[in-house]
Amino acid sequence: MTESINVNGTIIKTLTEKSILELHNLLSTNIVLFKGMEPITPKGVKNYNLLSSAVHRQYTGFDNYYKYDTIFLNAASLAFGLAKNHSFHNGNKRTAY
Repeated sequence: MTESINVNGTIIKTLTEKSILELHNLLSTNIVLFKGMEPITPKGVKNYNLLSSAVHRQYTGFDNYYKYDTIFLNAASLAFGLAKNHSFHNGNKRTAY
């Protein structure tokens, strides 16, 4: 599930908390996706507030002016937030990647 934001006339699709949770669940239950990957245990969210913070980094700014105003900067801010906030018990960097 994605949402769209309008950045100076350019539409950028952003990931929602629900889509991040689905991605984490996919990585947690299908360990054959990456060869040599250890299972993500325990799986699940450790802190929903940290997850929300990571996801909402994409919307930093005001009005139609966003700090991360390209799709690349927006994706990087989300990945950084997911990797550094440690909102999941395990698999934070894999989910961010």
